[in-house]
Amino acid sequence: GVKRRFTHLGKVNLANIYEDYAHHPTEIAATLSGAKQLNQNIVVVFQPHRYSRTKFLFNDFVNVLSKIKKLYLLDTYSAGEKVIKGFESKNIYSQLKKVNKSVVYVGRKNLNNLIYNETSKNKIIVFMGAGSINRIANNFMQINE
Repeated sequence: GVKRRFTHLGKVNLANIYEDYAHHPTEIAATLSGAKQLNQNIVVVFQPHRYSRTKFLFNDFVNVLSKIKKLYLLDTYSAGEKVIKGFESKNIYSQLKKVNKSVVYVGRKNLNNLIYNETSKNKIIVFMGAGSINRIANNFMQINE
């Protein structure tokens, strides 16, 4: 369905805030393509979903995420899986940092403050993923009402 697909959550300062269920490289690319039709100044907060998916599509994730100008990378939402060493958020971050100096690995600490600082300009901020990212996005909106 369309729930959690580029859902507009509201506006904080000058930035429009969206939440999207994209958790596969193809979905991420499609969401970014749509967002660029509205505004080229896009910030993404991405939460990888499942270690097995990250392992299977690792290079695809690095490729699509490297095209995002400003990316905040959260810890992987495990969905009950055990950690697969070498395929965690920090490993994606290590690869992305080689090609994109503006990627930020935050886990979850200080996320609200970091994202709030992004709202001072006309931007689209997209919270993206299939795990608990919708709760994180809604929490951000509640704090900043």
